Amino acid sequence: MEHTQQTHFHRSMFHGFDFDATMLRIASMNMLLHGIEHPDIRYRDSLAESAAGEAERYSLILANPPFAGSLDYETTAKDLQQIVKTKKTELLFLALFLRLLKPVAGPPSSSLKGCCSVPARPTPPSARSSSRTRNWMRS
Repeated sequence: MEHTQQTHFHRSMFHGFDFDATMLRIASMNMLLHGIEHPDIRYRDSLAESAAGEAERYSLILANPPFAGSLDYETTAKDLQQIVKTKKTELLFLALFLRLLKPVAGPPSSSLKGCCSVPARPTPPSARSSSRTRNWMRS
């Protein structure tokens, strides 16, 4: 690896956010054990703090579900409220991921903005056939 690639790998390639101090310590220790010398692991309540300074900065996001839950709408970051007006944390996290991912150049049919894989809950049979569900899946 070239010097510039090594510097990028060890100092600016890996980032992490959490608001649990134990998770921050575990993440930092894990990165150090895997040879990342200076991981950017920070305390942050991702849903309460604005992501404006981090917008379109990342090419890949790995997250640890579940995201289920609710929170006080007034404490939610205003930039996320502009994307989706909800108290559901799973939707707010998806909005956050879309905001943080870099756009990909090229025609929309051949490239994606990013990828998010979240285990799905079984859909009731009545919802599976609704046009509302089908339209959401296509967009």
